[in-house]
Amino acid sequence: MRIRQSLRHFKQLLAIALWLTFVGWAIWQHAQRSDQLPMYDAFTYYQKAHNVWSALHNGKNPLNAELTFRPPGTVLMSYPLGFHQDYRGFYFRSIFFPIALLTLAIVLAGLDPDASGHVSWLLVLFAAYMSTLPAYYYFEFSPGVPYYWGLVDFFLGGLAALAAACSVRGIFRLTLPWTAAGSVLSGLCVFIKPTGTLVLGITGSIWVALSLVRIGLLKPLPNEYRRALMWFWRSLLIHAIIGFLALFAAFGSAYLSQPNLAFGRGLLTVAESQLPRNWEIAREVIRTGVGYVFPVVVVLVAVFTIRRLTRSNPASNHSTLALLFGLAASSCAVFLFAVWSLIYGGGAPFQMRYCWPFLLMSTVYALPVVARVASHMPRREWLLVSMLMAAPTTNMALLLLQRDPSPGWQKWTGVNLSSGKTGALTAQAQSLLRKVQQDQASASLYSMSMSLADATFDAASQIAQLESPEKPVLTIRRPLDWQRPTAFRINEMLNADYWLFTPVHDSVAAKEALKRSSIDTLYEETPLFEAWATQLEESDGVAIVSDSPQSRVLRITDPDRLKRAVEAVITGRRWRSVFTDANPRQTWSEHDLTDELARHPAALQHVHFGDRFELRAVSVGKTGDETTLRVWWRPARTLEEHDWVLFIHSIDDKGRIVVNNAIPLPARYPPPRDPAIRFELIVLGRAPLDGSTRLALGFYRPDGSKLMADRGERDWNGMRVIIPKP
Repeated sequence: MRIRQSLRHFKQLLAIALWLTFVGWAIWQHAQRSDQLPMYDAFTYYQKAHNVWSALHNGKNPLNAELTFRPPGTVLMSYPLGFHQDYRGFYFRSIFFPIALLTLAIVLAGLDPDASGHVSWLLVLFAAYMSTLPAYYYFEFSPGVPYYWGLVDFFLGGLAALAAACSVRGIFRLTLPWTAAGSVLSGLCVFIKPTGTLVLGITGSIWVALSLVRIGLLKPLPNEYRRALMWFWRSLLIHAIIGFLALFAAFGSAYLSQPNLAFGRGLLTVAESQLPRNWEIAREVIRTGVGYVFPVVVVLVAVFTIRRLTRSNPASNHSTLALLFGLAASSCAVFLFAVWSLIYGGGAPFQMRYCWPFLLMSTVYALPVVARVASHMPRREWLLVSMLMAAPTTNMALLLLQRDPSPGWQKWTGVNLSSGKTGALTAQAQSLLRKVQQDQASASLYSMSMSLADATFDAASQIAQLESPEKPVLTIRRPLDWQRPTAFRINEMLNADYWLFTPVHDSVAAKEALKRSSIDTLYEETPLFEAWATQLEESDGVAIVSDSPQSRVLRITDPDRLKRAVEAVITGRRWRSVFTDANPRQTWSEHDLTDELARHPAALQHVHFGDRFELRAVSVGKTGDETTLRVWWRPARTLEEHDWVLFIHSIDDKGRIVVNNAIPLPARYPPPRDPAIRFELIVLGRAPLDGSTRLALGFYRPDGSKLMADRGERDWNGMRVIIPKP
């Protein structure tokens, strides 16, 4: 009998291995064809891997490697064997590793040696089905798609699922190795994303609760009870040590430092403001995340399982039955938390990837329960569930077999398997970078929307700076910077060297955008500016540098003419309050400033930073729950550099940075003979929220240069001037 069972499981494991081989082969083919540079979040993980391996080679702490807000553990997926510039392997691993980890978790949690043949094959089908959820199959970045190559959220989900599976296996078998493996994996999650701290807490709490249930039911068996108690205390010690070390290392390093946590909260606050909550968005999140079949399968399996658990005893003994109820309750609790985090949690509503670890953990906790009741399900029930899972699995297999599947078919499925489509855009971006480097002067580009062109130019610029930091750089600014409310800022547009946007060639669409007299949302603001910019001519102070259907690059040749053209667009239209707040008066006379300071008294005046800048006045006030900082500054007549940044640190009583704000100053300063006073309005969180009590201001350049203040309370050897928060 045991030989037949082992042979049966060998066949099932072989089937799963063959399926994974097919999936891996298909993903690899798409990854090898990709000519898309690492974009947005993917680039930051690419850069993090570069910096972590550099730190290791130089004997430095990898937990403090820049970018510190990106966890160092992501290297295990991005570049586990060392960094190199080819990003295609990184792309492959970002998709395949999460699928492989989840599949292993399903096998560990659901494979029962005593299960009947149809139940074991049902598990094989379930593993294949889960590996084809739509969220995994988003390859190249494209506007409007939720995911793309190089994200780590699904890798975290795979590790969390595997941690839960090892934990459950350890509880059933009362063995230290499986328990320790679960603890190590959950501790590792902390270093993949900050959300990993929740994974660590949830897996640990559920392990304690289920272990106590398991031990309590062994009291009638003294020998087994003593062995279980010994296992529990040893395992608890392992959990405590690993959890403490993980949290101590993370919170004691720059990774989960107070400034990074505050920075993360700020990002999520901005993200929340970008996405409304409504049924249309929720439906799209389900379609592109788990697919429409998944909720149906969950509901059916839950109904069938609950009915079997309440009507009969599918377990071999009372202890196992009680443990199954505990697992079912744990699965429900984690699933509800996943739903809550999808809708309300994390500050960013309807981001499926943020709740992915909890969704998979809930599935893993439910698997042992479903596996044990499945053998008692009527044939019609498990056949219905099998057909529901087989349909999307087969559909995805057919899609993966094709080099370029139909876009309509992909959209209907809820995936994006495009690969090798961005070569022309990459060449356009690299051409502009070569021009900037040939001119031997850094330049700035204003990108009007988060388009594929924006992502390509941003990626090309970032990679060029990473590979050759000594060469001139192309700095990209856009309406969305994740630190301020999203809006077009006219001064940043006019002070850029180049503009990037998607030209509006459809005359009907252009006319529709330009005729709007009331601009109520960003989604009306962006097409208006792009349609207007498409019609600009040389007489408006611009010249076309490069052009394609997807992107146009303009060079600003005459800022004064362009300013008049912009003013003509703004005048006569009613703009949303976010736009008007983002575009206050930019140049001030001494007379106007005197009147303004009567309303907003200055906390600081006439502070010179070297021979480059004067902080003419700084006013700090509180508006509701927010601290509002008004900064009037003036450049020196002899100023030549065009890449200075004003930094505003929220600091505690010991001078430690709690929140870091950086405002790039306009690249084109006022004419040398008339250095006008400029204005910046910065809104900060209130002190009780971020723990800061003071503000520190200064100026720096990307090359690390800083300037010394000549008066006021200062630190950092005079590089920061300090004022109290209200």
